[in-house]
Amino acid sequence: MVNSPEVDTILRTQAETDDFELGDALLFDKEVMHRTCLLTEGPINRRRAFVMRFIAADSTYDLDRVQKLKPFIDILGYGFFTTFALDVCKEEGELIMESPLFNTTKAQRLIPVKQ
Repeated sequence: MVNSPEVDTILRTQAETDDFELGDALLFDKEVMHRTCLLTEGPINRRRAFVMRFIAADSTYDLDRVQKLKPFIDILGYGFFTTFALDVCKEEGELIMESPLFNTTKAQRLIPVKQ
């Protein structure tokens, strides 16, 4: 369970960290357990993160998984930063690319694939 002592132990003992420079990117898939390291004292008092998600054009909505995340969104107070999963679709199995969020940008979001 997210933020449980068990997960904290796994993250603490199995963690990998690296030094990043401005503009560096870190890529990982949905199987990676991750969290952000605390921002310690130094020359910057905050940092920004940019998230880009790649999905297949035929990906469908997993309502059950989203509903399991909702309590953590509420408890941890993530607010609008993590509500995308709640807003993108409403029904189990719905084609994500058919979401109203993408109505005006669908063509720009698709990456052509040569087969």
